[in-house]
Amino acid sequence: AHESGGVPILMPAHAIATVVDPVGAGDAFCAGFIATQLEGGDLAMAVRAAYACGAAAVAAVGDLAGIPTRLELERLLADNGQDTIR
Repeated sequence: AHESGGVPILMPAHAIATVVDPVGAGDAFCAGFIATQLEGGDLAMAVRAAYACGAAAVAAVGDLAGIPTRLELERLLADNGQDTIR
């Protein structure tokens, strides 16, 4: 992602112990990004939330089971991608 000045935003991905099911990962990624933007978060925060939501989604079977709750997302973001998902 790039800020309006063209400066790239680089950040590490979240650690995932085991990918269980990739179904819904892209949808979760988009949902995390859009929700954060709608809540007034900046681009970097939206990308961090998107990474966390996408990572959580692949750690569970199915398209909805892996989408994190608000509390789970806040915990994942507080860990700065250092903790494993579920």
